[in-house]
Amino acid sequence: MLTLSPSQITSLFGQWACPASYYWSYINKQRRKPNHNFDIGKAVENCITCYHETGEIKPEIYMRTIEDLKKANFFNELPNEEKDKYNEEIEDMRNKLETLLFEYKKQVPKLEIISSQQKLEMKLNDDVSIIGYPDYIAKGEKKPKIIDVKTAGRSWSEADIDKKIQGEIYVMMAEDSLGELADFEYHVLVKTKTPKIQIIHIEITQERLDQLLNLIEQAGKAKEKFDFIPSEMDKKHCSVCGKDHSLDFYFD
Repeated sequence: MLTLSPSQITSLFGQWACPASYYWSYINKQRRKPNHNFDIGKAVENCITCYHETGEIKPEIYMRTIEDLKKANFFNELPNEEKDKYNEEIEDMRNKLETLLFEYKKQVPKLEIISSQQKLEMKLNDDVSIIGYPDYIAKGEKKPKIIDVKTAGRSWSEADIDKKIQGEIYVMMAEDSLGELADFEYHVLVKTKTPKIQIIHIEITQERLDQLLNLIEQAGKAKEKFDFIPSEMDKKHCSVCGKDHSLDFYFD
């Protein structure tokens, strides 16, 4: 059975959709090259988790997580220029992190967390399922609230938010897995010169749900749509998106 995450569905059928990339990621399961941006985000999430569990701000958790990540194989596989970039990002984030975390504490009361990284699953048909792990499910005033923590180099605009359907997908998955509707919020830590926090509540409208249902219908046809063998030329210069896929995948 083919399994997709909410973010994979968003990117697969969005403006960056590429059947060759899809083939290597989900059908051929080609080994991906490391993405250090994700790992830095994970370190920030650990700090936020600690705050909601204990009520305390502990920026040192960030560096402890980073040091553990740097011991992993992915860091040793990076070329020297990528290691330098990674280290610059670590230092830049550390300089802004304490301000960001204390600003987060000001704007976001300590939540009563029901679960962290809980598996949600929605079966589309006999061939395709969506599986996701939202950062948090917390108690809300009237119903549970799903929260996704993000870091960003600039504030999200209305246009940025409108393109993101991950929230609605999680809400539908929660209803399918937990048997009840939930609210959804993005908590965005913006790493600008003056760090700030965006709390973005996603209104679940019928129009957005109709768009999502259409997207899910496409996902259900994903196997038929993308099950093909790319040519050797596609690896270096994709005939669909023009990208050099050897930058993202290890090819023997």
